[in-house]
Amino acid sequence: DYSYDFFRRKCPTYDDDMDRACPPKWRTLVRDIPLRYSAFSDIYIAAKDESNNFILENKRPVYYQRLNNASDFGGFREHDIVKDDPNPRGKIYYCKNVGAWIFSVDKVSKGARANDCSWLMKSMPTTAYHLGEVPEGDWEVWAGAMAETTVDITCAECVKAKKVVGCSFRGECGSDNLCECNKNENGENEFMGFQCGTCTKCRDLKVTMAIADNDFDYPDHTSTYEIAKYKGKWKDIGDIQVYDRQVYSQQGSNRTILLLYTGNRYAIWKVMVPSESSTPVDDYIDDYMYNFHSTWSIIDASKPLYETESTRERSPFGLKWYKYDNSDKYGSKEEVEIQFECADARSEGQCSVLI
Repeated sequence: DYSYDFFRRKCPTYDDDMDRACPPKWRTLVRDIPLRYSAFSDIYIAAKDESNNFILENKRPVYYQRLNNASDFGGFREHDIVKDDPNPRGKIYYCKNVGAWIFSVDKVSKGARANDCSWLMKSMPTTAYHLGEVPEGDWEVWAGAMAETTVDITCAECVKAKKVVGCSFRGECGSDNLCECNKNENGENEFMGFQCGTCTKCRDLKVTMAIADNDFDYPDHTSTYEIAKYKGKWKDIGDIQVYDRQVYSQQGSNRTILLLYTGNRYAIWKVMVPSESSTPVDDYIDDYMYNFHSTWSIIDASKPLYETESTRERSPFGLKWYKYDNSDKYGSKEEVEIQFECADARSEGQCSVLI
């Protein structure tokens, strides 16, 4: 669970150095939070050009963190690579200068002018030609100092054959070698994720927050969150999915509360529609979630309110919750009581057996 205190410690020192200048948004909006590497733990796609050929660097594919709208996992094209993007996705590629595969984020560096591709994580030395050949295990990570971490690499494609485990027996392998997860009689997802590993049979959650100052309407607040769908301009996509997991929502008059996964934690996240915005609420929320990233989506009043301990669980049940702050040190955080219950006990039982 490594992070790098880049925005507060390094970004300000680059203000007068134009070749390394931080985007203005980084200096004004997210400067107080560390760059959590877990926010970049996601599906990565080998980028292709408009002629459907792989984009190569050092004779090897280049992998970018997927966009939430690329629901078929195959939609990362050359036009999706935005030059000087203030909300850059993670990038994994081969750096010839260090003889290893590296993870990087555009304009985020270690501060030194070393000719090392500004790696933030790097594999052991290797000549592997694609990510599937790269050794897992120990990678080096930069967290303000050198450290070691474990990187897990799993192919997101399935094999078209009967009764294969690639889709966890909860879906079928489609024509593009990607899992098509089971749906119920109403056409709603029962599972989601690249291996259909997340149970979504529980469509409504009862959430009880025994917190006097909970940024909601009143203490001991019990309410129902429904599984979130795109309702505006992207409504044809259906259920909202981030970091391979479902999202639950409760919509108010000028704010929407989301229960979602951020890469290694669950969070209760408030999204405020700016008062000056002329965009309809559903379209604003659609755009916000269409481009959601748990680092770059902290904008003004739209931010986490509470978050769990670090976890890889597929549901928020049974976890410790804390009031959100900018620290990654749980010993200094205020623990809060938040409980979840599936509104449909039968669905909760079905999911609890599978999770």
